[in-house]
Amino acid sequence: MISEGGAVERYLDRLFDLMAGTGSAGRRTLVEVEDHLHEAVAGGVAAGMTQDEAEAEAVRRFGSPKELVRGLMPANSLSVALRRLVSSAALLGAVGLIAIGISGGVAAGFGAAFGSSYVSGDPPGVTYTATRCADFLEYYPDAGSCEAAATAHHFDEVVSYRLAVGVLGVLSLLTFLALRRVSPFKGLAWSPRADLVGIGGVGAFAAGAVVLGIPALIETILGTAGAGAYLSAGVVSVIGCTAFVPVLLRSLRVRPA
Repeated sequence: MISEGGAVERYLDRLFDLMAGTGSAGRRTLVEVEDHLHEAVAGGVAAGMTQDEAEAEAVRRFGSPKELVRGLMPANSLSVALRRLVSSAALLGAVGLIAIGISGGVAAGFGAAFGSSYVSGDPPGVTYTATRCADFLEYYPDAGSCEAAATAHHFDEVVSYRLAVGVLGVLSLLTFLALRRVSPFKGLAWSPRADLVGIGGVGAFAAGAVVLGIPALIETILGTAGAGAYLSAGVVSVIGCTAFVPVLLRSLRVRPA
């Protein structure tokens, strides 16, 4: 007899959630596991254990529900691989959008610290038509010059557009987490793969750090206007890459020295 709300029932509930997407193999496994747990608990009680002790021991001997379900994955390898790939890409996409939003905040900080021209100033030689200058000055009448108005306009675009993308990323992440609590998406067959997330995160953010950060850092040293727009993205890329390294190492079962 299994106690309601006890260790065995909680184990079976968790197992059922993770079985989503494993098909008939998962259904048969769930029935077999439940039978074995019933037998193990009955044996423990007969040996003198309390009900709670017997259930805890039976669950402990079975091991982690995730490991048990992973053993079923090869039976559905193609469909499961595709679903986990989609889930991993969705998670990385949401994180990437949030990173863009964070870079908007960093750009705003650069503007406050070093002036908006550091973030959105035009390089030497850029000119605007009289009509375009009038447009800029219409939105920023206190700027005093066409160049200053253009810089203010571009600065607001850099910051506001990136922040808007970040909000979209937060909403995407919340949607992803909500779906992961609803069948069938909460099953292990839809869980992101740690190795794909780690490789994708490290690779994407490392590329961003190199492509955006290094040239912008050189431009900063040379005093080129507008370098902060790219450097803000490069800084966030470095932070993102660093954050994903432990994920990658854990997925590969590698530990830093």
